[in-house]
Amino acid sequence: MHNPLDETTRAWGMACHLSALGGFIIPFGSVLIPLIIWLTQKEKHPFIDEQGKESVNFQISLIIYLLSFCLILVLLIVLRGDS
Repeated sequence: MHNPLDETTRAWGMACHLSALGGFIIPFGSVLIPLIIWLTQKEKHPFIDEQGKESVNFQISLIIYLLSFCLILVLLIVLRGDS
């Protein structure tokens, strides 16, 4: 049986994920805000450390996918324009 998490630990874990919505307000806030929360709170509980890593990793992956898609799209538009 696993140990139940206290409210504060669960709240910080949730904050790591929900803070990614800060990207709608602050440029790159979707990565920076979860990163700040993770770096400041990771020592307090392994659950917060795990959730922070997941959130930051997911947001970085999304940025990489978005940039890759934009690059491919631009290349397709440029190559199509030459025809």
